[in-house]
Amino acid sequence: MRTSLRRFVVIAWAGLACCLIAAGVMLADSPKVGAIPATETIGGWETASPRDEIRPNFVFEPQGGPQRDGALVIKAHDSVGDQGHFRKSFPVQGGKFYQFRAVRKAEHVEVPRRSVIARIVWKDEQGTPVLADVPAGREHEGGSVPQAEPEHPLDGATDAHGWTLVTGLYRAPSKARQAIVELHLQWAPLGQVSWSGIQLKEAAAPPSRKVRLATVHYMPSGKSPRTNCEECAPFIADAAKQKADLVVLGETVPYVRLGKKPHETAEPVPGPTTSYFGEVAQQHRVHIALSLYERESSIVYNTAVLLGPDGKLIGKYRKVCLPQAEVEWGVTPGHEYPVFDTQIGKVGMMVCYDGFYPEVARELTNRGAEIIAWPVWGCSPLLAQARACENHVYVVSSTYNDIKNNWMLSAVYDHSGKAIAKAEQWGDVAIAEVDLSQRHFWRNNMGDFRSMVQRHRPLWQDTPSESGAGSSDSPAPKARSNEKTPRESTANEPAKSETAKSGMKTVAMLLFKGVELMDFAGPAEVFIVAERGRAFRVVTVAESTSPLKTMGGVTVTPDYSFGNAPPADIVVVPGGNTSALDQAARDWLKGASGKAEITMSVCYGALVLADLGLLNGIDATTHHWALDELKQIAPTCNVVTDKRFVDSGRIITTAGVTAGIDGALRIVERTHGPAAAKWTAQEWMEHHQR
Repeated sequence: MRTSLRRFVVIAWAGLACCLIAAGVMLADSPKVGAIPATETIGGWETASPRDEIRPNFVFEPQGGPQRDGALVIKAHDSVGDQGHFRKSFPVQGGKFYQFRAVRKAEHVEVPRRSVIARIVWKDEQGTPVLADVPAGREHEGGSVPQAEPEHPLDGATDAHGWTLVTGLYRAPSKARQAIVELHLQWAPLGQVSWSGIQLKEAAAPPSRKVRLATVHYMPSGKSPRTNCEECAPFIADAAKQKADLVVLGETVPYVRLGKKPHETAEPVPGPTTSYFGEVAQQHRVHIALSLYERESSIVYNTAVLLGPDGKLIGKYRKVCLPQAEVEWGVTPGHEYPVFDTQIGKVGMMVCYDGFYPEVARELTNRGAEIIAWPVWGCSPLLAQARACENHVYVVSSTYNDIKNNWMLSAVYDHSGKAIAKAEQWGDVAIAEVDLSQRHFWRNNMGDFRSMVQRHRPLWQDTPSESGAGSSDSPAPKARSNEKTPRESTANEPAKSETAKSGMKTVAMLLFKGVELMDFAGPAEVFIVAERGRAFRVVTVAESTSPLKTMGGVTVTPDYSFGNAPPADIVVVPGGNTSALDQAARDWLKGASGKAEITMSVCYGALVLADLGLLNGIDATTHHWALDELKQIAPTCNVVTDKRFVDSGRIITTAGVTAGIDGALRIVERTHGPAAAKWTAQEWMEHHQR
């Protein structure tokens, strides 16, 4: 019935258009053209679908888009099979570089990374797909020349109104004369996407990003933890002489051959080992990666650390996958997949047994890793090849396996999984120079797999019991007793199975001794359950990760210290004993707030923001007991006395205690829309805003 009706509408409109043209009347732009593929009404953009029976509706909104200069809109019916796209041809010159840029806003779309995509298809003058360009020096290799695969621009930042930047820089194949830009919506029942600001312009070629990656094949003697570290220094110096940018050492360097248990050699991070290798890194102006056993209170982790050429600790990664021996020794797994933006590129780390599983390297790649440093006691070299090839990343492994064992290698693996540099004997330093600006070419072509994998990889179907912290496919919050999780809930919308990486925001809750429990717990609950647990990742940050007591005596354990906290999109400053916030806390808060999209205070937390000068010249509020004090601290602030919260753009302040819930719901409304805020407040929390 729907197909027949649509055909009737298409025929009727086509007939009307012909009549108007025959009469010499120009067909004016229409704000709604339904499913009509009339390019004149939508600025030259055609509409397309694989089959009419799965064709969504296409609409042009003249006042749409963040700049109100027009938006191309696709609206799906209540069918998971709906697929359709706008498309337009842009002239190009082969061999030139082109910058694609657009913004898009997805609504009621479960997984935007798969359902809302842009593609660029290279064709010649006749509209025929062209062949890929063979890199210089590889013309005489066996095999046929593959077709140039479509480009898949990736999602960037999302603004406060839900518009996500989609961008990419590409070299047109030498025989290309046109680029067909496609803007898609697919597999999103009742979903909608608006595209705006679409551009494809000639651009300068990207600069070369050559990096020298080194691995050390050496097993320390085990005389002492310090000696084990010192024995590595000559190899680092050798790598530096060969102009290495990154040097990867082995697993648990201070522990090797000591004959002790992990907890007996575990140390804090930062600590003695990172201090020593920091000095070596600074001396030789190189990055250094290695693993050691880390102690945090009574907890022991197998932790990889990355030191920068300035000698400072860039970051750490805690081994996620533990073999049975480490489990029996009482080692605890990590659950985060940090990627560090360094001078040489984006670097991730994994440790030994992590390489047996594809998820760790894939999660690092999802977060942008270009290089994965891999201290590894032993593993199959086939798995090293797979991790590099399946993710199109450079993997640098350093092992304690003897070459004669025909097992794991100390090597640098390229995007095809080939070991382009490997150690041949103990004491070798293997180095490979790679160019991070160059995409991999293979004759059985899959195109730019690094971007394609983000669009094509499967959904990660979680269970509520899994941790998933930091994952792009994050599970729903843990269920309360005898209740369903938001994912299982049947209220209003079907439960979702994945959070799109582009839409998940990190919320950092500042904790301190004597913090008011409800000030951070209330907003945290809002963020945790919003969009069925797929909108925000909530972390707690304090001076250290040691347990602390709230104002009411409840013990909480922060997730991060100021030194290793992840970048935050949203910062929450609760009230309580704010005098406990020392200069280090205020420095972290000022830096984090400066980079965050939104900073929100709850109750007396507004006084902290005022003291930092963040409330000068704006509207703000706080607990009614502190209104006069706020006026004194920030005399240029317009103190509001009759509202639960005040939204002043990048700063949101709330009144006392439970008002923090209302402020958090305001953030949900700004980032994910009124429907998401309403569901969170009414369906899950049974909170009726005042």
